[in-house]
Amino acid sequence: MAKYSINLLQPELIPVQPLWTLNRVAAFWGLTLFIMLLWLAISHFTLSNALNEKVELERINARDKVQLASLELDIKNHKPDVKLVANLDNLKVVLSGKDYLIKQLTDSSKTYVSGFSTAMTELAELHHKDISLHKVIINQNQIVFNGVARAPGIVPHWLAGFEKSQFLSGKRFVNFALNESKDNYTNFTVSSKNTVQEGH
Repeated sequence: MAKYSINLLQPELIPVQPLWTLNRVAAFWGLTLFIMLLWLAISHFTLSNALNEKVELERINARDKVQLASLELDIKNHKPDVKLVANLDNLKVVLSGKDYLIKQLTDSSKTYVSGFSTAMTELAELHHKDISLHKVIINQNQIVFNGVARAPGIVPHWLAGFEKSQFLSGKRFVNFALNESKDNYTNFTVSSKNTVQEGH
């Protein structure tokens, strides 16, 4: 006698596995926590370096102010010497620059430690072997690059790479100057203004 079997388990009766299982959710939150902790550690390291630099500048500034006071006292007590007056003037210029730098580091409305660190990191990543930067100015309103390139066409190519940058991509270059030096190198100066501020 033949036996017949009937499969009552139809495909539509098989439960669908959910996309987000408990293990996947836990793994996602674990990865998110790791990224946040890594970002926090990097920010803390950057801020710590800036604070150490500020302390060192304040120490040097205090030492130079003592030297300045000593020089001024010598000038008052003796007939001014030409070299001594020149040293005093140079020291005043140096102190003025250090005071300004300390104010920039301690003024929370003008200090962009994280942003400046990001810009320097990205500039290093976008480094071009045929470009040498001599001066970099970064502030709230403007970024200025001054340097030398082996050929004029290298500079626009280098600037085009800024589109991949997070910090520098928010800037638009409005001034661009090139001139050839005696040794066939190209001196260049480019400056950019924040596109947000240009809209005002």
